[in-house]
Amino acid sequence: MAIKGLRKARILVLFLLDDIGELTTEQLIAEVGLLGINECQDRVPSALADLCEENLVNKKLSKEKRAIVWRLAQNFDRSLLEGI
Repeated sequence: MAIKGLRKARILVLFLLDDIGELTTEQLIAEVGLLGINECQDRVPSALADLCEENLVNKKLSKEKRAIVWRLAQNFDRSLLEGI
């Protein structure tokens, strides 16, 4: 079964943050593009907002990067990514 749309973007964001750590919104969109999954690039901001609302990711304003920086929530259960 194919994972579509926003759900796919959410999964990609979680995997990228787990693998890389801390990324800006722009960096996350670029990383999804590098994976060759262009249809998800437009959905990354919505996915981030949803994940933040569900307390799966945290955001903070970075003065250094002059952007919002995202990272997995401290209590994120990595077992959620297993078997996907």
